[in-house]
Amino acid sequence: EASLHAAQDFLGKINQAYETEKWSDLKNLSKRVLQKFESSPFTEDAQYYLAVADYHLENYENSYAHLGLYLKKQYSPKFFEEALNYKFLLAEKFRQGSKKHIFGFNFMPKWVSGKEDAIAIYDEIVSLLPNCDLAAKSLYGKALILKSYEDYRESIEILQQLIRRFPKNSLAPEAFLQISQIYFLQ
Repeated sequence: EASLHAAQDFLGKINQAYETEKWSDLKNLSKRVLQKFESSPFTEDAQYYLAVADYHLENYENSYAHLGLYLKKQYSPKFFEEALNYKFLLAEKFRQGSKKHIFGFNFMPKWVSGKEDAIAIYDEIVSLLPNCDLAAKSLYGKALILKSYEDYRESIEILQQLIRRFPKNSLAPEAFLQISQIYFLQ
């Protein structure tokens, strides 16, 4: 019971660090909860907060890994939509050129493209939230990556899928514009 009270204390400090956007403190507190209270029900929340802290500290690979662990550990995660929103933000960072460490080691330079991870994240979001605005944005992001890879046929298919599924979304006209640009490139 003393352990439960201590874990609750840590969670209070975690919430305070989160609300005040003290990302380094949030990361350290979350790590301590994960290490000290392995069997506590609070570890799932700590995993999420660790991912958020890593995102804001621009440790995108670590954030991606922690979000994956958070979403896999629970049947119905408390921060499900928030976690997917952070995953989407990570996909956007990777699409826009953020690199990953060579072989996944933090001491190695960041030279590896994260675009493949971005595609996987976009696909995950589309499958988990098929009718959500985030799915439309994910389809668009995936199409842009495929366009950059010069996989024009698949890029057009994804853009057409976006137009069919989300005709009233603000990205639908952008999708038409991208399709016309791809035809021009071809």
